Amino acid sequence: MHDPRTYPVSYRFSEIRSVASIKQESLVYVESGVETGKNHGAESQYYSETFLMIEMGYLSGERARPEPPRWGFGGTFLVAASNMDFRAGMKARARYRFNRHLSCDVTAGPMLTSWNDGLFNGFIGGVGVNLGSFFTLKSEYMLYGVPPWRESGYTYSDGYTYTNYPGGYEKVWYNGVAFRGTLGWVTASVGSVALIAFVVASFAALGSSN
Repeated sequence: MHDPRTYPVSYRFSEIRSVASIKQESLVYVESGVETGKNHGAESQYYSETFLMIEMGYLSGERARPEPPRWGFGGTFLVAASNMDFRAGMKARARYRFNRHLSCDVTAGPMLTSWNDGLFNGFIGGVGVNLGSFFTLKSEYMLYGVPPWRESGYTYSDGYTYTNYPGGYEKVWYNGVAFRGTLGWVTASVGSVALIAFVVASFAALGSSN
């Protein structure tokens, strides 16, 4: 039959009798993975060579179909966790999409501490190369403030000895891989559970040794 309407067709809300289903898409951008690096700055009492990195936030253009725009902008809240330390930060993010399978991110923002300690505690910035819909190669520079601390030791000849460290800033290039979307959620969940289990097991072992 001939349809005289011009497509695409628009309907008033009063003309819609029912809706079978509506596809839901999350506004939250999720990225999680593992990064490792070597400290070239001040010695830290709780330095972590490897971190589980989890980022959540918003990035424009991720929901656009069928083709996202070339540029996307947004920001994420960062959590860096290990068996030695837990850190948080915020990052602004800009993404350039070369095509559906390749894009590049540039990120930068402050590392955070408690309000009583001044809120800001350093800087993190880096780049990421996104391959496909889920996989990312990352390289980031973290400048993180550490307080002065004292290391104690004991030898039979000298007895107890103490070494004082002045504190300052860790300076670390962290490199690693991350997953986005559904795989990002899975990695964040599995990594968090594994990290919690490791910390609990470490405290249990320490308690039994005493």
